[in-house]
Amino acid sequence: ITPFIPDIDKTLVYDAPWIENEKIKDSSHEVENIVRQLKAEQFDGAILLTNFSQNPLPLTFLTYLAGIPRVLGYSRELPNELINYWVPDQEPFSFPIHGVKRQLRLLSKIGVRTKNDVLSLTLHKEVYAKVTKKLEQLGVNMRSPFLALHPSANLARRCYPEEKFVKAARQLIEKLGCQILLTGSGKESILTKRMQRKIGKKAFSLANKISLEEFIAVISLADVLISNNTAPIH
Repeated sequence: ITPFIPDIDKTLVYDAPWIENEKIKDSSHEVENIVRQLKAEQFDGAILLTNFSQNPLPLTFLTYLAGIPRVLGYSRELPNELINYWVPDQEPFSFPIHGVKRQLRLLSKIGVRTKNDVLSLTLHKEVYAKVTKKLEQLGVNMRSPFLALHPSANLARRCYPEEKFVKAARQLIEKLGCQILLTGSGKESILTKRMQRKIGKKAFSLANKISLEEFIAVISLADVLISNNTAPIH
C-alpha cells in the first residue's frame, strides 16, 4: 500500500511473528535480516505505532539490536532503556480512541502536531479510466449504482458467513436494483466466482482481475463498501 502514500519515502517489510496471521514462522533468519537492514539505514530514532492490544516490547528489541538510540512508544510495562521516550499506555482501561488519534497523541509527546488527521491515498490519474474500461468489459454498467462486496479475510474467524453475504447481496439487488462487485485477492477468486453464481445477475467477480491500485479505485467509485474487518475497511 505504501507506494500510494506520498508521505512515505521508503518501506522495509518484516512479517513479524507477534503480529496475528496464519503463516508458519521460521523467524531466526528473518530477524537477522531485518536487523541488518535497520542497521544499514543508521536511523537516529524509531517511533513505534502499536495499538493497545499489541505488546511493543518485541518490536523495541529489534530497535535495540539495530542500535537505534532514540525510541518513542507506548507501553503498559516499564520498558527501561528499551523505550527511552516512554508513554504509559492507558488503553483499554481508558476509553479507546481511533488508531490515528492514538498515534498523533503519541507524536505530540515530542512536539509533532498536525491539523490534518485525514487518511490519504494518492492514485495515478489514468487508473480510473483503466478500471472503468475493465469493469465495462466485465459487463458492469458504469451509469448504474454499484456496491463493492469483499467477502473474505486472512483469518477465517473474521469472515461473515458466505451464505449470509449471498442473501444480503440478493436483497440489495432486489430492493435497490444495484450491481454487486465481488472483490478479493487471487486466492479468493474461487470464492467470489462461486458467490457470483449464487447471487445471479448483476453480480460480478473481480478477484484476480484488478491490481491493488485498481482495487482502491473501485472502492472510491462504489456507492457503498461491504466488508469484513480487513484491508478494504482500512
